Amino acid sequence: MTFNQPFRFPTRFDNGDDKVKKSIVAFAAKKLLLYRPSSSTPKKLTHSQSLACLAVRLGLDFDAPSGVERVMEQMQVENHMRMCIHATEGFQTMVTVPSSEPLLAEASATIMKTDLGEKEAPSALLDHIMNSYVSTGERGELVAALILLLARDKATQEIPQYGGLPEGESPFKYDGMITRRVITVLQFVEALVPSESHRFVKGRKPHPCPPYYPSSTNLAAAFGKAYVYFNHFIKVDDLKLINRVYIWRAICRGAAIIRVAIAVVLTS
Repeated sequence: MTFNQPFRFPTRFDNGDDKVKKSIVAFAAKKLLLYRPSSSTPKKLTHSQSLACLAVRLGLDFDAPSGVERVMEQMQVENHMRMCIHATEGFQTMVTVPSSEPLLAEASATIMKTDLGEKEAPSALLDHIMNSYVSTGERGELVAALILLLARDKATQEIPQYGGLPEGESPFKYDGMITRRVITVLQFVEALVPSESHRFVKGRKPHPCPPYYPSSTNLAAAFGKAYVYFNHFIKVDDLKLINRVYIWRAICRGAAIIRVAIAVVLTS
């Protein structure tokens, strides 16, 4: 087994020509899925490739009882950019983590849109839970995270109606991609719930709140100008890390935060 080298995507981007810069996400996809640079993309993901995509986006952990059952986890470190942060002699015990690397997450999101959609991803995740010793989490947060990711992917399939950034519009609302990655909260909600429930959900009002939060404000009005950008989840054990010092960094990385059973989707 080999340990991963530090990521060198920024070096490649900074020193490459326009062709290299434009293909940086495709390059990250090849690294994640272990393709040779000259090879073409296979029509169907292998078992370990689908696990690599899900692991990056869902922050998957492994729960193998012994070294014998850690074969898949070891393969992820050796072939699919998973990071090993601790291992004992003979790899009897090891601690590995998925990488919260923006380019890998974007590459994985791109792959999942074509190969692990809303029908394939749940089946693939269940298969890995049953056969790859993937940890299911404490209280169903893994399932919740997958549902939120699939809703995000569905919302970002939409092609913007305008060809570029509208005059006077904040650049944080549109990043120049053909299909949008920065979406409104309402677009996200519409992708999350069935179409027949859109009006009902957007019309919902909060439960009794303090006076400074008017109870007459429904969801559509309260979040009408809010935007969402995330393409993967990271797990935080210390609640103190969910503050302004770290949240803006998570937003920049496209990371939503899972704290135990609570998923925090960052909006602005």
